[in-house]
Amino acid sequence: MYGQDFPPSQFDQDWTQQADLAQFGTFSVGSPEVAVLQVAPRSGKIFVAIAAGIRNQAASPERGEVTFHVHRDGPDGILVQSAFAAWGVKSNGVQLASQFQYMGNFSLIEDLDPGVAYHFQVVHRSVAGQGTIDIASRSIMTIPVP
Repeated sequence: MYGQDFPPSQFDQDWTQQADLAQFGTFSVGSPEVAVLQVAPRSGKIFVAIAAGIRNQAASPERGEVTFHVHRDGPDGILVQSAFAAWGVKSNGVQLASQFQYMGNFSLIEDLDPGVAYHFQVVHRSVAGQGTIDIASRSIMTIPVP
């Protein structure tokens, strides 16, 4: 009973700089991938913490967004939760920024099937301009909620 109520938390991070990203409108996976495989607890709820360092490399008011999406049964499984910008973090759009902004956000994902493994994958995009963004770090942690 304890194993289904409290599966272990999962964490992944990467500090490889992603430079000159220009995925306007659609979310993309970075390289290397930052993701975790988390078994849903009996409650069907998983708390997700995501963080990133982002800066604008453009002379336009570009913004970068880093968030996550969720697949059932691994990375090639059914997409059960699309990427949603409000779950992630956004840069402030300062033009030609020389420093990265580091920030995090927390979300609660509900209605997952208990005992099923879910793949939480970090994704990013740039919005609101014609330039590019840089990402210095990406991390994700999943915590089953009893």
